[in-house]
Amino acid sequence: MNTDQKLNKLDDFLHTISTETTTGLGGEAGYYVFSYDPKDEMKVRSWITREIEALRQAHRPVVEFDLYKIMTTLLADKASSEKV
Repeated sequence: MNTDQKLNKLDDFLHTISTETTTGLGGEAGYYVFSYDPKDEMKVRSWITREIEALRQAHRPVVEFDLYKIMTTLLADKASSEKV
């Protein structure tokens, strides 16, 4: 499956869960993780930005966890604390 197909599948998933009125027994939220070809990074970033904005304008709560940003922050914090 190529990146465009994965993004289409993600779009369907996001619009399905964003219209659901119930959650699981534990109140958990839906999530979706997928891999993509690194050469498609800018396409994916652009798509995510547009999709999050569209969902927020439709008053659908969205939380994005960018693992790259999270890991770079953790590694930078670890590196600076080891210098002390």
